[in-house]
Amino acid sequence: MVSFCPVLLRYGNCKQRCPIQILLLCFAYEWEKMASRTVIIDQIEKTVQGKYQEWQIGVTDDSASRKAQLGNPISWLQWLAESEDDAAQIVNHFADKGMHQVGSVEERGDFVYILLIDNPVLKLGTPEE
Repeated sequence: MVSFCPVLLRYGNCKQRCPIQILLLCFAYEWEKMASRTVIIDQIEKTVQGKYQEWQIGVTDDSASRKAQLGNPISWLQWLAESEDDAAQIVNHFADKGMHQVGSVEERGDFVYILLIDNPVLKLGTPEE
């Protein structure tokens, strides 16, 4: 694996063997998704419009797995914070305003996600046996 892969450097678990063209696209994608604490807070505020009790918030280090664990909620929104500390501070900020926290207080990760409490989930079909 190329030692400067942004996914490998950030998460330590990239299993891809990317040619340089893909690696550069991956780097641009990872860089573009990252947002500052202020930007994430502003975007969440605009989304929930003061109705904190209707929303849940959490952090994770694996957003795809967490979303699947929660049943693929349709209202799922996520942001990649610049650090785990920023993500934790964002969650605490909204928990203090009355938003319900998903998971334990000790959970760590740099993805911040929100979803409606009474949220329909996307039912994925199962293959025929």
